[in-house]
Amino acid sequence: MAKTDAPPLPDTFPKKRRQIEEALDIHLRLWVEMEGLPPGQRRKAQEEIERRRRLRPDVKLAIIAGPEGVTPEQVRVSAGIFKRIEPTHVLVVGQARKLARLFVDIEYDGPLQFSKPEDVRDVLRNATVAVCYPKETFKPNVVDGVWDAVRFAKHRSIPVRAIMPDGKLYERMDQVNASK
Repeated sequence: MAKTDAPPLPDTFPKKRRQIEEALDIHLRLWVEMEGLPPGQRRKAQEEIERRRRLRPDVKLAIIAGPEGVTPEQVRVSAGIFKRIEPTHVLVVGQARKLARLFVDIEYDGPLQFSKPEDVRDVLRNATVAVCYPKETFKPNVVDGVWDAVRFAKHRSIPVRAIMPDGKLYERMDQVNASK
């Protein structure tokens, strides 16, 4: 949800614990940043944010892209994927400057770890879900690069989503060459 789409902030800070627990995440973040809020109320909002963060499952998202980077269509589809997955950690394999535009429209404030392409298997061993950005719209006969990482992730039973250069999303890898 973009900041312009946020529901209006309630006039007063909640007085009861249950009301704070029922408050929206965006309202908690706004209360923490609000300048006129008393320190005790700011602390309660921050504690609720931390409590929710602890209750969230630990989702380590591996982003795998080749040296060519990503297309604008892949970036557009990625925003929706990030919102659905809600990662707690993001592990990136690829060139940082070519993948920087992935993180422009995404509200993510967790740790971001970049790795070299030769470390892709180590990254996948630590991931719980993977998003791959291949440069081909079909799986080639010779498996290397991003497709090798997809194969390794499938071998390790890691859910893989492939976003093709034209923006088409595949959540099951057996669908990739079936649509040719």
